[in-house]
Amino acid sequence: MPRTKVNLTFNLSSEKWIFFLRGVYFGKVTEATTNIDRQQVFSSKFVTDLSVSYKATPTLTFTVVANNLFDTYPDRAAEVLADGGNNRSSGLFDWSRRAQQFGIGGRFLFARVNFILK
Repeated sequence: MPRTKVNLTFNLSSEKWIFFLRGVYFGKVTEATTNIDRQQVFSSKFVTDLSVSYKATPTLTFTVVANNLFDTYPDRAAEVLADGGNNRSSGLFDWSRRAQQFGIGGRFLFARVNFILK
């Protein structure tokens, strides 16, 4: 978990449109391990989410969403360390299991339809 995490959000709405923009800054993370020679520091990252909604009628809204819009990934675990070892568990894990700033799934796109039944 990073020691520094900052969320910035922006909302703008009108009668028909709703825009939501979120930027999240994740500070650097030091891997939790008992072997200091294999400890790795992962750099800070910035992740952006965007949502746009259109109110077609008072009871019907269409929304498109992009989480992690710019497809940001955490740093990969080191393949080769100073002591000749690696942090990838014999190549099984590209990302650290002991230090996560955010998910490794990359960009996630989806659409949503919201309707109200009266």
